Amino acid sequence: MSALTQPSSQPERTPGMQPVPVAPQPPAKEPSRGWIWLLLLVVVAGAGAAWMTLRPAAREKAPAIPAAQLATVKTGKLVKSIRAGGQTAAVDFANISAPEVHARGLDRSLTIIKLAPAGSTVKKGDVIAEFDATVLQDNLDDQRALVETAESNLAKKIADLKVEWETFQQTLLVAKATRDKANLDLKTAEVKSDIEAEILKLAAEEAEARYQQLQKDSPVKRQSQQADIELLQLEVRDQQQNLVDLQNDLNRFTIHAPRAGLVVLQSNFNGGEMRQVSEGEQVRPGRSFMKVVDPTRMVVEATVNQTESENFSFGQEATIGLDAFPDLKLTGEVAGLGALATGGWRENYYIRNIPIRVSINKFDSRVIPDLSAFADVEVRSKENGLLVPRAALNYEGQKAFVMRSIGGKLQKVPVTVELTNATLAAVSGGLQEGDQVVLNAALVSAR
Repeated sequence: MSALTQPSSQPERTPGMQPVPVAPQPPAKEPSRGWIWLLLLVVVAGAGAAWMTLRPAAREKAPAIPAAQLATVKTGKLVKSIRAGGQTAAVDFANISAPEVHARGLDRSLTIIKLAPAGSTVKKGDVIAEFDATVLQDNLDDQRALVETAESNLAKKIADLKVEWETFQQTLLVAKATRDKANLDLKTAEVKSDIEAEILKLAAEEAEARYQQLQKDSPVKRQSQQADIELLQLEVRDQQQNLVDLQNDLNRFTIHAPRAGLVVLQSNFNGGEMRQVSEGEQVRPGRSFMKVVDPTRMVVEATVNQTESENFSFGQEATIGLDAFPDLKLTGEVAGLGALATGGWRENYYIRNIPIRVSINKFDSRVIPDLSAFADVEVRSKENGLLVPRAALNYEGQKAFVMRSIGGKLQKVPVTVELTNATLAAVSGGLQEGDQVVLNAALVSAR
C-alpha cells in the first residue's frame, strides 16, 4: 500500500563499522515490444473515452455543408408557363392553286414550266407560275373550228327554213284560190244535174277543209321553225362559251400574284414521296401548290393537351422560339383558342388536344411559314415572392418545409408553397430574403 514505508534496499551504516561488500546483481530484462503497443492502445482508447465524456459539444457539431448544396432565398417575380408546340403560319396570305380546265382530256395533272423561287418577294401582278398549255392550245384551235361549224349550220338552217316557209305560204295561197274557185263553181249547181251538183258541193267542202287546215298549221309551222332555229342558236352559244372558257383556261395557265408578299412553296406527293414542288413537276388541277404571304403578320399555330386548356385565355403573354434559330427569342400573345378538342389516330387516338394560336408581336425576316416553333405561354405569375429552388422543398404528408442553414447548423422551417415552375418555387412562411437553404435537404439531414 502507498501508506506503508518501503524498507530500504541499503542497510543503515553504524558509526565505526565497515561496509559489507555486496555481490553484483545481474542486469534487468528489457520488457517486450508487444506490451508497449498494447499499453499505447489502452492510452489512446482512454483518451478518446475521456474526450467523448468531457466534450459532448464536439459530438453535437454538424458537419460542414458544401457551398454547392446551399441556395440563397431571393425576392422577385415567378412566372409559370406552359409550352405549346406547333409551326409558324401567316395571318394574311393568298392561296395559289393549279387551274381547273374545261377542255376535254385536260383533267389530268398539269406540268409546271415556270415557278417563282421559294422565299422570293413578289409584287402584285408579277408572274409567279406558268403551266404547259400545248394540249390546251390544240383544244382551243379545235374549238374555234367547232364554233365556225355551228355558226354555219345555223345560217344554213335559217336559209332552209325561210325557203320552207315561203313554200308553205305559196301552198296556202293555192289552197285559198282552189277554195274560192270551188265556191264559184258551186253557184252553177242549179243548172247542173244532181250528180254534177253533188260533185261540185263535195269539191267546195274539200277545198274549204284543206284551206282551213293549212291556216291552222301555219302558226304551228312557224313555232316549229323557230324552235329549230333556237336549238341551233343554243348550240352556237354553247360552242362559243366553250371557246371563251378555253381562252380563260389558257389565260389561267399563266398565274399572276394576287398580292404582294413572300413566296412559299408547298409540298406535293410526287415520285412516291412528299417534296416541295419545283419546275417540271405535275400538279393536279385545283390543288394548292403555293402561297403568297404577308411576312409582317405571323402566328404560331400550336396545340396543347386538353387537360391544360383551362389555364389559357386571350391576351396571355408568350415567349416564342424557333427550332431553326435557337438564339432567336420573340414575344407574342394568345390570339385564339379552339372550341373543340381534336384527336389523333392509332395509338394517339385517345389523346385530345386543343388548337391555340399565338401571334408574334415583332416582325423578323427569319420567321417564315411552316417552321417548327414553340410558345411558352405565361399562365400564372407571382410578384415580389420569396423564391427558393424546388430542390430545396421537402414534404411531410401535405406540408412543405425547407432546411435553413444558420452557422453550419440546420433548422427546419415550415413554408407554404404559393406557385411553382420547372425550377423555382414562391413560398411564404418563416423565411427571409438572404437566408441560406439546403438543396436536397432530405439527403443532407440523413447523413
